[in-house]
Amino acid sequence: MSNLNRLVHRLEPVLAEHLRPQPPTPLNRRIRNWQEFQQAYPELTEVVIDAREQSIQRPRGQKRQKPYYSKKRKRHTLKTQIVVTKSGQVLWVSESVPGGRVHDNRLLKRSRVMERLPKQVTKRVDLGYQGVETDYPDHAVVIPKKKPPKQELTPSQKRQNRKKAKRRIVVEPTLAHLKQFQVLSQTYRNRRGTNNQSYNRKIRIVAGLVNLRYESRTA
Repeated sequence: MSNLNRLVHRLEPVLAEHLRPQPPTPLNRRIRNWQEFQQAYPELTEVVIDAREQSIQRPRGQKRQKPYYSKKRKRHTLKTQIVVTKSGQVLWVSESVPGGRVHDNRLLKRSRVMERLPKQVTKRVDLGYQGVETDYPDHAVVIPKKKPPKQELTPSQKRQNRKKAKRRIVVEPTLAHLKQFQVLSQTYRNRRGTNNQSYNRKIRIVAGLVNLRYESRTA
């Protein structure tokens, strides 16, 4: 078993490098406008951005615990941002960060994924990304309408939110496929590595495997 563990650890960097989700290979010709981008990369004209949290074992030492403690989840977590195409493929996996203090929109800024995609690409997010429209006014961002304090949404606003939710539903099967792997479905008990790199590497490997499964079904 110890030999097997050592072999797996040796293979992890190789698997992560070859399986990690990444934007498609650039075309040989230069793309001059949005119409040409749509023709070249039809799957990238609309993406869903979502942040997932996974429970971890309580870190040792009180100072180490605080950044990881999520008041919303009532446990210690790691947060990772995932970008999914409209067909359900994982396009991008961000660096994993302590889940206690990093707001979803702050993680979006740190990942710089908005700068990696053309402004015209529709980016669908949930209410965890409050402020994204202000931070990226030139980008095509779709976010549900938040209920005002001590008020209710109008029937029209509720209908619009339901329509937006239906378009975001593409991310749910992908997240479910990620959780089919035990390493991402239970409390994470392995070593996370420096700056959680080992944990993040595993997520990228799993995301790559999910993409391979998707490609085999559509081939």
